[in-house]
Amino acid sequence: MMKLRCPRGRPLRLEGTMHLDDKKTGGASDQTIEQIGTVLVDSGQLLLVDPCYLGDWVDGDCEPNSKRPLNNYDECCRAVDNDRRAGQVLRSRAMDFLTAYGDGEYPVYAIRNSHGAIIMALVDLR
Repeated sequence: MMKLRCPRGRPLRLEGTMHLDDKKTGGASDQTIEQIGTVLVDSGQLLLVDPCYLGDWVDGDCEPNSKRPLNNYDECCRAVDNDRRAGQVLRSRAMDFLTAYGDGEYPVYAIRNSHGAIIMALVDLR
């Protein structure tokens, strides 16, 4: 388990098989976490993408009765319709995933190394 220091002293515990290379991160003991904003969800899913690829986005609706995706939103809806509830979209340039509780406003945290660089972003979907 990795423990991070929060600004108000509350520990945030990340559990699982995550391993961070100390050479890249500056050492686990030097990592801090802070809330950097929120993200709004109105479709029950989030898309993680480099903004430079949004110019390729084809807008539209979810069309479940078509044989193949008709637009990128439809592609996202199909990509998460699996046991993982996640999938690659936009020619594998983006990651789409469902939120556990659907729509809402979720806090976004930055995990920083000792130099202040963001080494991980965390969206609390609880």
